[in-house]
Amino acid sequence: MLEFKNLIIEDKEWVNSCLKQSNFQANEYSFSNNYIWSSVSNIKIAKFDNFCILMYTVDKVYFLFPSGFGDYLKLFKSLEEYCLNNNIDLNIDGITDETKNILIDIYKDRLTIFEDRDKFDYIYLSEDLINLKGKKYHSKRNHINRFKEKEWTFEKLSSENIQECLDMNKDWIELNADENDIDFKDKMKEHIVVNTAIKNCEILGLIGGILRQQGKIVGMSFGRPLNDKTFHVLIEKAYYNIQGSYPTINREFIYNFAKDYMYVNREEDMGLEGLRKSKLSYNPIYLLKKYKGYIKV
Repeated sequence: MLEFKNLIIEDKEWVNSCLKQSNFQANEYSFSNNYIWSSVSNIKIAKFDNFCILMYTVDKVYFLFPSGFGDYLKLFKSLEEYCLNNNIDLNIDGITDETKNILIDIYKDRLTIFEDRDKFDYIYLSEDLINLKGKKYHSKRNHINRFKEKEWTFEKLSSENIQECLDMNKDWIELNADENDIDFKDKMKEHIVVNTAIKNCEILGLIGGILRQQGKIVGMSFGRPLNDKTFHVLIEKAYYNIQGSYPTINREFIYNFAKDYMYVNREEDMGLEGLRKSKLSYNPIYLLKKYKGYIKV
């Protein structure tokens, strides 16, 4: 019988061993990402043989397609049993073209599957984000040049500048979150997530980069390798009112920490029009399709 429990830092080693076996490219397959979001989300975890299973609740209960290796048929029978015993539906999230055939082979017409466009991951070539060549990146280069007209520096997160990052996150939320905004609760959740990432950066193996203009932190980003070819940017934060701060932190972070990886995963757009426009403006090499699935039990 599966037993789900809260995700804790001590789970990192065995979860990462499952993730390494699967070598998935979707952003959900990151212990660091799930851990920092567990501070505001009801994320649970269970171990089944050599598999890791994440469970969380949004509008309904979802199970992330398991990472690891072994007997998938035996694994999903155990998940079916768990759902029957707890009177919940078997909804699978994070399915990709790489994994959906596993479910089709097991469940055939018992499986209902559909694309989840709002959760497609944006995958870029690292060299594109670094070099910004050609007409399609003209505006990015212009914004960066304007930013760099003033004195600027880029540095790695360290024990000496952690408090400044926490202060910047506090200042950002005070400037950009209004209780009357429709997305106020989401912004407050993100604020907590960013604080969790900053405070646990070292133990999670996250790399943090800080952008300064005239000595003040105006941008920060956090990421880590997702698989052997892909670097994952979990967090990117800058001031909207400082021209070029966002494209500059993006370019400098990738140049300093991800240039040895072919791909960069900058996560999904969550269906937000402004975020979708921004992510598309960096010209992804492709969108990693993801699906949701419902299995009749």
